[in-house]
Amino acid sequence: MFYKNAIPIPNKHVRDVINTVKFDSTLSVYDRYIEMFDKWIKSSKNNHLTNLDAYTNKKFISGTIQSFDHFYLKHNKLRFRFFQGEFMYHRASMKNNLNWEWLSTEPLMIGDALVISVPFSDTGSMHTKLVSLLDKCEELQIPVLLDMAYYPITKNINLNLNYTCIDTICFSLSKAFDGAQWLRCGIRYQRYDNDDGIDIYNSVDMTPRIPMQIAISLMSKFSVDYNWNTYGEKYKTVCSAYNLQQTDCVIFGLGDNSFSDYNRGGEVNRVCISKLLEYAI
Repeated sequence: MFYKNAIPIPNKHVRDVINTVKFDSTLSVYDRYIEMFDKWIKSSKNNHLTNLDAYTNKKFISGTIQSFDHFYLKHNKLRFRFFQGEFMYHRASMKNNLNWEWLSTEPLMIGDALVISVPFSDTGSMHTKLVSLLDKCEELQIPVLLDMAYYPITKNINLNLNYTCIDTICFSLSKAFDGAQWLRCGIRYQRYDNDDGIDIYNSVDMTPRIPMQIAISLMSKFSVDYNWNTYGEKYKTVCSAYNLQQTDCVIFGLGDNSFSDYNRGGEVNRVCISKLLEYAI
């Protein structure tokens, strides 16, 4: 009924779209995928990202984690910083001889690199310190990765991206659609082509055509705001019934001490309620 990990809302209509896509492994869909994903992200009425157009280097990524790995590689001489409650993948990756420290331990410094999810993974809403952190990163020229994997299931993300310190912005379909977690379809935004592994992977046509075909079908059928528009009222009912504090992320509520088993190392107990929303439509 409740989950500690984030899973998409079970949805028969989404699964039907996935199951009826006619695959053609010879069909090159790359340009259409990039163009559609970009328009899909920018079409949100529930969120507003200013100056995303400045990031003209748009590339397919195999889930947001592929962009994480390349950010680590690019800035491997720096000290990585993130909050408790952030996606556990970051801390696990730091075991590979990378330097890191919690943001709660000491302020950002020259020589750091910041990784932060938008909305913040642990609270389901934009982190209250996000803008001040970006301002500090701009001042000290600290490279930043913004993980926006939860963007398609979120509202109230209003953010100006006009910061030269922002190195990478990444989105994914994995949390948006039931079954899409297995596609590993995302998009990475950067200001320039850096000729890194992801840029080369895209330029020599190594991207997976069949998952991209399914992703195109999903984005054609369902808007980026589909989850909030479809499940918003049911979400409020479920949160009220289980005494959960509402968040801006439609699959998460925040629980009291009775939900302490769901704590992920931060200050709140994040509870995934996706299964309880299944029959809202």
